[in-house]
Amino acid sequence: MRTIKKFFSLTPADRGLVLDAGFWVALVRVGLRLASLQTLRRALARIARTRGAINPVRAVEPERIAWAVRAASQYVPNATCLTQALAAQIMLARHGYPANLRIGVALGERNTLHAHAWVESDGTVLIGGGAMLEQLTPLANFET
Repeated sequence: MRTIKKFFSLTPADRGLVLDAGFWVALVRVGLRLASLQTLRRALARIARTRGAINPVRAVEPERIAWAVRAASQYVPNATCLTQALAAQIMLARHGYPANLRIGVALGERNTLHAHAWVESDGTVLIGGGAMLEQLTPLANFET
C-alpha cells in the first residue's frame, strides 16, 4: 500500500517515466534469460534506431532517467547491474542522449572474479557508479 501511495505522490511525468523504465527493465530482464547479451544488444540497438529518439528536445534529463531505472528495478526480480545498465542505455538513446554501456571486472577475495556493468553519458556515470569502479578493469564499451 505504501508503494502505491508513493507512486501516486509522484508527478504525472515521473509516474510515466517510472512506468516506462519498468517496461524496459522487465523486458531486458526477460531478454537476458532468453538470449545472449550480444543478441539482446543488437535487438535493443535496432529498436533505438528504428523508433528514433522519442524526445529529440531532451525534455527528460539523463539523471531522471537513471533515477527511474533504479526505482523501477526495485520491483523487478533479479534486476542486476547489467539489466539496469541495458535498460538505462535504451532509454537514454530513445531520449536522444549518448549512452555507453561499460563492463569491467575485478579480482576479489580468494581470487574470485567480480563483474560489473554501468552506463555513462557524456562522461558522467548514471547507472552503476560508486567507489568500486576504480577497482575495475574495463573489458567492453558498447555505445548506442
